[in-house]
Amino acid sequence: MLAERRKSSVMRIFRQTIGLTVAALLVAAPVSAGAGTAQFRSAEDALQQGIGAYTGGYYEMAIPALEVAAAKNLFLARYYLARIYADNQSAHTDHAKAYFLYQQLANDYADVDPDDDRRAPFVAKALTALAGYVRRGLPELGLKPNAKRAGEYLHHAAIFFNDEDAQFELAKLQQHDIAVLFAVPDAGDRSDLARGDDSIRTCADLVIATGADGLHTVMGKGGDLTAFEKALGAMKPDRIVGIGGLFTRHAAMTAGESDADYIMFGEPGPNGQTQPFAETLDMASWWSEVFTVPCVAHATGLDKVEILAASGCDFISVRIDAGTAADTVRAILERASRALQVTI
Repeated sequence: MLAERRKSSVMRIFRQTIGLTVAALLVAAPVSAGAGTAQFRSAEDALQQGIGAYTGGYYEMAIPALEVAAAKNLFLARYYLARIYADNQSAHTDHAKAYFLYQQLANDYADVDPDDDRRAPFVAKALTALAGYVRRGLPELGLKPNAKRAGEYLHHAAIFFNDEDAQFELAKLQQHDIAVLFAVPDAGDRSDLARGDDSIRTCADLVIATGADGLHTVMGKGGDLTAFEKALGAMKPDRIVGIGGLFTRHAAMTAGESDADYIMFGEPGPNGQTQPFAETLDMASWWSEVFTVPCVAHATGLDKVEILAASGCDFISVRIDAGTAADTVRAILERASRALQVTI
């Protein structure tokens, strides 16, 4: 009975959203079986071959097989086609097609039984991916960013399907206190490693490939903003670009006059060293009282989160190294949120 009440309650909320589609998608051509239908004994055979090719990374072989199966409305065929088209690292990236397929799956399967239907986990992933597109927008389809609608998709995946990825993304969206940024490498002496086009491009590609929120740059000697300006060109208008490495009030004001989305105090240097926490706290408190550009202050430990929150800074950062296990990441964020008396 509890499961039935949960399903009924969530569906009343979600059905208000799920019927919405982007008008531009009406011109999209339906998936067709193509000329290769004859090479498969059946749609199910095509599906199995397509999934096998997908798993092996052979997208050029997977696509025609999955198209045959999708033409027969096989659920997993549409799902894996969407995954292929959403992959930024492949030669077949087509976010418009991915969005269209994820939207179809959401429309057709949003009310499958989350406990007994084997498709349920895949539907949850489709809803989460769809929410990402809706949150960021798709200019090629005229789809404008819509955080509210993205939240509704995530809410359904998180609550109805109990999907952990959706729960995490929903927490980010609702609380506006979690952002994932890649730092442009800082060579210590602000040499060409920190400012070069290749370094910026590599970091920008990582941001796009992983769905991160943007790039963090460091001010160079003498107030050099070369890295920031290059990152700005690579990221805007869709992503965040900020400036750190600010150890004086003059440097902070120089950074504040740029087009940065935020300025940051106290972040770790290239060798992990940080300025004394008292200096970070002083800079954050001063900036927050005087200026309107958002300020990020770095917490050198979770015990510093609550102290920084009281300083008036807009955001607080904690360092999580690349390769950290997902469970560890979530534990760190949950502990930081508890320190702020916020529930993820």
